[in-house]
Amino acid sequence: MATKLVTSILFKKNIPETDLNKYTYLIHGARKIGKTCFASEFKNPVFLMFEHNYKALPINYAYMESWNTFKTAVSSLKSNCPYDTIVIDTGGGAYQYCYNWILSELGVEEMPEDRGVTWAVIRNEFEKVNNELFALGKGIIVLAHSQEVTTKRHGIEETKIRVDLSKQANSYYPGAVNVIGYFHYDIDGSRILTIAGDDGLDAGSQVVGKFKYPDGTPIIDIPMGKNQKEGYRNFESAFNNKLLKPKVSKTTYSISKEKK
Repeated sequence: MATKLVTSILFKKNIPETDLNKYTYLIHGARKIGKTCFASEFKNPVFLMFEHNYKALPINYAYMESWNTFKTAVSSLKSNCPYDTIVIDTGGGAYQYCYNWILSELGVEEMPEDRGVTWAVIRNEFEKVNNELFALGKGIIVLAHSQEVTTKRHGIEETKIRVDLSKQANSYYPGAVNVIGYFHYDIDGSRILTIAGDDGLDAGSQVVGKFKYPDGTPIIDIPMGKNQKEGYRNFESAFNNKLLKPKVSKTTYSISKEKK
């Protein structure tokens, strides 16, 4: 059958969303710091769980036993999605399932000699299914762990904080989301969500006109409070440019000190 020729394209002007629950996020940080609890405060969420860390939480979820389970969950949500937010917990787990599934389909236990072809098959499968999920137009939150990576530059060792994802997953999720946040501890033990990054930190936001203090300066660190509800309230205030500016930044990862 011949492909139908497209003779015209309708161009539209995009109106930026004003609801934080419509955006997509990649939140990474230490284990047990509260990433899942924070995500549970978003509007009407459902969790696609790749880890057994949900038993103490009153959440809607489905445990992902395999890559096929994830594909079935995505297909089900495409047919009928009564949720406003979809949480992938974790992105690293999703990719590992995809990797294992492709090798199983090929009938091998280790990466075969034609690794270039196999890597392409894994990447295409992983991106295809995730693209279907992101195309639903729902709020998406991808949770991940963090890792410290030590590199040498001009003979000097530098420690960088990166999202703990495989190379292919890390080439997909950061580009697919609107905000990357680093969830970590302050020097006084309180929790911070850093949303502005640099060469040493995976973080950043492409949401124009949001995450500013009332005086118009950009927000770097959002205090996450003593519990997930307080953390979400502060995040909401930060998104709506209503978070009060602190007098002194105490964060253990202070971009503000480096970007004077």
